[in-house]
This record gives sequence, C-alpha cells and structure tokens, in this order.
Amino acid sequence: MQKRIELPRIVIGGDQSSCKSAVLESPAGISLPRPQEICTRVLLIMCLKYREKN
Repeated sequence: MQKRIELPRIVIGGDQSSCKSAVLESPAGISLPRPQEICTRVLLIMCLKYREKN
C-alpha cells in the first residue's frame, strides 16, 4: 500500500521555557539539545515517516 496521505501542518509557539521542544520530542522520538540557557532559536521543520518494524 503506497497511498500518500496529506497530514496537517502544525506551528508551535509560546513563551520562553514553556516546553515547546518537549511537544516535538515525544512524537518524533528524539532529544533536542538542552543547555542551561535558551536553546531552540531556529526554525525547525520535522518530517515524520512511518517505518514498519522487521
């Protein structure tokens, strides 16, 4: 089955230190850098793809 489904796009915004990065980390299964000071200062575009486990 190779049917492509258009998924919604989301924008995450909020105050400093309001867990915006954590919202992205969980579904993506990744860890973004977390220094002592402000961290994510760039536009971040993530494309998630489904992959069957063998």
